Amino acid sequence: AGADRVEQLHHLDHADGVVGAHPLAHLDERFLVGRGRAIEGAEHRRTDGDYAFGNRIVKEGERYYHRRPATIEPDVNADIRILYEDEALIVVDKPAPLPTRPGGQFNRNTLQSILRDVYAPQKPRPAHRLDANTTGIVVFTRIAAYDRLVQPQFERGEVEEVYLARILGHPESGLPTRPEVRVLQRAADGTSLLEVRPQTGRADLLLTQLRHLGWPVVGDPVALPCRALSNAAPRICLHAYRLTLMHPVTGERVAYEPELPEWAGNFRAD
Repeated sequence: AGADRVEQLHHLDHADGVVGAHPLAHLDERFLVGRGRAIEGAEHRRTDGDYAFGNRIVKEGERYYHRRPATIEPDVNADIRILYEDEALIVVDKPAPLPTRPGGQFNRNTLQSILRDVYAPQKPRPAHRLDANTTGIVVFTRIAAYDRLVQPQFERGEVEEVYLARILGHPESGLPTRPEVRVLQRAADGTSLLEVRPQTGRADLLLTQLRHLGWPVVGDPVALPCRALSNAAPRICLHAYRLTLMHPVTGERVAYEPELPEWAGNFRAD
């Protein structure tokens, strides 16, 4: 996490030109140039390559890399549970906080990066995503061919997703149909346990919808003084509890359920 990250920018097989013409050249005044392999570590620039400035004339066969400053990624919860796997799918119970995909401050400390390390040389890809602070089911496909069969199911709204949410307050009547909400439990501490079936499939919109209904989810980051992803922050009581889709190999409808989070108690939905 603390080492400089080197990214390949361009591989010139058939053209010569000037480094500064590359659209990413403005990001850093220096590039690394080498042949054959990436340059690893700040001390190796004279061994495998040299710095290239914006006026360098590029030559056929050269590879160019952009070195970003070393960064330390925030801590995450890596207690990932494998619920099911076969030749096409990997279904996991995602903990929190843990981003699904790389982005922002997170590159290595993500669910996708961790699974790619475990299943290398395969590169599992998420068919959908959960927010970093939302727990529960995430489906990965092992190869692109299966991804092309699974991801469109989410886009077409063919995947049935059910969430559990603990909210502040006790809904009494007039429950909405978008998202579809069912009260499972009204607790003495003033919270309620809901079963929620989103229409969008996006947990971030689900938090917003429940908040606008006057039922903020316990741990909703909008209510926190600091919204940064942190292990010390209160957990969002939102859990992807059940997911049903068509298996890309068998064509059958299959359903997956993880364990219930502690805040849901011993309740088991129908």
